[in-house]
Amino acid sequence: HSLMISNFRVILTSALENKRKSKLINWQEDNLTDSVYLEGERLSISPDGFFTIEDKDDLLHFFLEADRSTMEGKRFLSKMRAYWQWWLEEGHKKRFNISVFRVLTITISKKRKGNLRKITKRADDRRQGSEMFLFACQKDYNLEKPESILKPIWQSPRDDTLHHLLE
Repeated sequence: HSLMISNFRVILTSALENKRKSKLINWQEDNLTDSVYLEGERLSISPDGFFTIEDKDDLLHFFLEADRSTMEGKRFLSKMRAYWQWWLEEGHKKRFNISVFRVLTITISKKRKGNLRKITKRADDRRQGSEMFLFACQKDYNLEKPESILKPIWQSPRDDTLHHLLE
């Protein structure tokens, strides 16, 4: 799990070093926990990482979830619903002083990525899949070609459209 997060960070940092107008300006892995109440149940938000990329004149904020295929689908859905509720309640503004964010989930297989996208389609109120959530398989990016992490390898639960990380 820690290796997966470190690998992501090294590749992302390397990819951004090669871009003139983009840079990683913040990376945190500690003291990120918060919680929300949904239908009377306390749901924890405990991302594996939080980072900010300065891209041209924009600040892009991301929470990272590294999935090793050990969490049951029901629990993963609760985690994603917690992020959605937190966004509705503007917990991110109170806790991190940011206006918008995305949740990136990295997986160890394409099959798991597909399963989690399907599960996360039910996390938003309309159950249509929000583009706030993006998924990629760790096999889709590597240190040999670090820019691959910025390419259109990311998918939301909404549809099969491929997204760039910096869009």
